[in-house]
Amino acid sequence: MKKNDLANDILQFLQEENGTPRPGSAAEAPVRATRSKIDQAPPAAVWQGIQANIAAGAGAPTLLQRLKEFMSTPAAPVFAVALAATIGGAFFLMNRATAPLQVPLVEITAVQPQKAGTVIVARGLRIESVSGGSIERISGNADKIVLQTGNWSVTLQHAELERRTQFIFPGGALEPLGTAFTIQISPTGTAVSLTEGKIRLMEFDAAAKSWRARELAAPFAAVVGAQPIERDLPEAAKPVEEPKSVSRYARLAGKSVAVELKNGDRLSGKVVATSQGKVVLESSAGRMTVRESDILNIAVN
Repeated sequence: MKKNDLANDILQFLQEENGTPRPGSAAEAPVRATRSKIDQAPPAAVWQGIQANIAAGAGAPTLLQRLKEFMSTPAAPVFAVALAATIGGAFFLMNRATAPLQVPLVEITAVQPQKAGTVIVARGLRIESVSGGSIERISGNADKIVLQTGNWSVTLQHAELERRTQFIFPGGALEPLGTAFTIQISPTGTAVSLTEGKIRLMEFDAAAKSWRARELAAPFAAVVGAQPIERDLPEAAKPVEEPKSVSRYARLAGKSVAVELKNGDRLSGKVVATSQGKVVLESSAGRMTVRESDILNIAVN
C-alpha cells in the first residue's frame, strides 16, 4: 500500500459524515482495529476503584483539607513566620506614613522652612505647622521663637516649660501663660486667636519704636498690623491697664440714701462703697451689697 493512497483514504474518511470508511479502502483496516480497542471494557479493577471512591464520597480535596496538609509539612513554620513579618511590616509602613514628622525644638537655630503637618516639640510645648512656613529659635534667658511666615497652631503647659518662651511674628509678639492659640501670618497682618488660657500680647509701634502690651484671656482674636519683625523684646513689658468703669452712684459715697429696687423692696442706709456694678450700703442691720442692675431709684435722705 502506498503512503499516498493511505493518506488520501484517511482524509476521505475524516470528511465522511457517517464516520464509516469506504469498503476496500486502505483506511478500512486501521479504523476497524482502532474501534475494536476502544469498544473493549476497562479492567474490572478500574471499575472497582471508581465505585469505591464514589461510595466513600471521595472527590477533589477542599481548601481546608489542602491547608491542613500544607501545615503538616516542615515548611509550614517558615511560611507562618514570613507571613507574620510581612503583615507587621505593612502595618509599620502605614503608621509611619500617616504619623506627622516631629522635630525637636532644640534642633532649630537658624531660619528653617517647615512643611505643612510638621510638629515641633519640646517639654510642655507643641507647635504645628498648619500650612508650612519658616521658623527660627533664638536661645537666651528666654526662648524666642520667631514665626516668619505661615499658619501655626500652638499648645503648651506653662508649668512644664523649661524656660520662659516668647513667640515673635511680624508686627508684634506674645508670651503664653498656659495657653492654646493660633498664629496666621499674611501680607496684610498677623491674626492671633487665643482659644485657651492667657497670653501677654505685645504690639510694636515702628514709628514710635515702642511696645504696647496687654494681658488677655480666652476667647480672644485680633489682627496685628503688618510690620517688620522686631526681635528685641522688652524684658518685662508693662501691660496696659484697662480703664476701670466708674459706678454711676460714686457721687453718693458717704451719704445716707433711700433705695427703691425693681422688685418693689425699699432699703435705706449709708453708701460706704461703690464698685463696678455694685453699691454697698451700711444700715443698722449691717452691710449689704446691691447690684446696680436691680436698682430702680436712689434718693438722698
